[in-house]
Amino acid sequence: MTRISTLLRSIGAALLATLSLATATASADPGYSAGSGCAVQCISKAAVTVTASSAKVVLKTMVLAHLKVHVTPQGAQGSLGGLALNQTRTVSISAFAPLKIARFQNLEPDTTYSIVVWATDLQGRKASQKGTFKTKPVQTTGQAGGIGGLSSGAGCAAECIQKALFTQSKPAATIANAEFRTAVDARIHVSLARDAAGNHVVSTQQSPGYVRSWQTQFGGLDYGRRYHVVVRATDREGRQSIRQGTFKTVQASVLVTIHKLKVLSDGDKHGKGELRFGYWGGGQPLGAQGFQKIKSGSTVNAKLNGAGRPGVYHRTSANGNPELRIFVNAQECDTVLMKNCPVEASPPEAIHDARAGGVYKLTQLLGGGALPGWYGTGVQQPAGHDAYVVFSTTQHYVKFLVLATVDVDVDWP
Repeated sequence: MTRISTLLRSIGAALLATLSLATATASADPGYSAGSGCAVQCISKAAVTVTASSAKVVLKTMVLAHLKVHVTPQGAQGSLGGLALNQTRTVSISAFAPLKIARFQNLEPDTTYSIVVWATDLQGRKASQKGTFKTKPVQTTGQAGGIGGLSSGAGCAAECIQKALFTQSKPAATIANAEFRTAVDARIHVSLARDAAGNHVVSTQQSPGYVRSWQTQFGGLDYGRRYHVVVRATDREGRQSIRQGTFKTVQASVLVTIHKLKVLSDGDKHGKGELRFGYWGGGQPLGAQGFQKIKSGSTVNAKLNGAGRPGVYHRTSANGNPELRIFVNAQECDTVLMKNCPVEASPPEAIHDARAGGVYKLTQLLGGGALPGWYGTGVQQPAGHDAYVVFSTTQHYVKFLVLATVDVDVDWP
């Protein structure tokens, strides 16, 4: 295939001044200026050689400098709303690498790319140059053209993935709709991961045979999480092209509401226990409910001192799969006799700060089970919540249940 070469045109008068400076300045290493480095323009060469699907960038600097090269199709939207594949490619080159060459594969034919070259010298000073280059058109062989004018003769030897779009729509905040289009018949394979290296893959799908367009869905996603996507298209001849990018799911918050407390054992040897409850959320105190006489088997409304209505609330981010810390502590004390207050048993640690709750992943609380959330408590659960949970004490002198609900509020754009 014929190759063409073009030079970035943005190296102007500033570069010429730097070159003149280099000839008059002592140099520690042959060919490198010891002058102002990349405080002045230090990129002396950025030559691009292209084919229909690749580009090679040969670079040279006047001082030792680390290099980074970005190329992006002109007009590419990147991550529109966080839901379209990012088409920017990046190559980094160490200052001490013997060859200063950046290579880019699987580019789109007959497409103009923006290119930015960044140079950072060993003192941290930076310089940059911008320009454009255009890949060659695909050489046709007389066969019928593919979608969008790409030749089906090149297939996926060239970039044949024309569309890879991820979107979300109400009310499915944990589902992403995916739409793909290729220039030729291709088998499409898609992988979603939580990290760029692909070590934490959460889902993979493959098209039903060879297609030119395919729509599917990915479910079970977290709120407000960025997912890394790899799309591979393989044509009937086994040639493959790859596109990588990211999308981010809609953000959300979660509200945990403690509605009621059911006392299983009041912790008193002679009758009603004098109980005080303290509420904690996210590692912080939410408030307390002062001492009151409660007997075993009673159900009371959860309420903070001075609050106008029942209910104790804790709201936090639902993004990712967060850990929720929910605790209710109880103390038993004889407020009349003040005898052995605040505890009445020995040893004190057996009953002091009896605790219900714990640290839970959001998916744990939303997962539910085969039976209704408050089943077996004798308390009817209120309608209209995303999940119903019960926290209980274990191995404590005072025993009680915490009846709570979980609600997720999605921040739709």
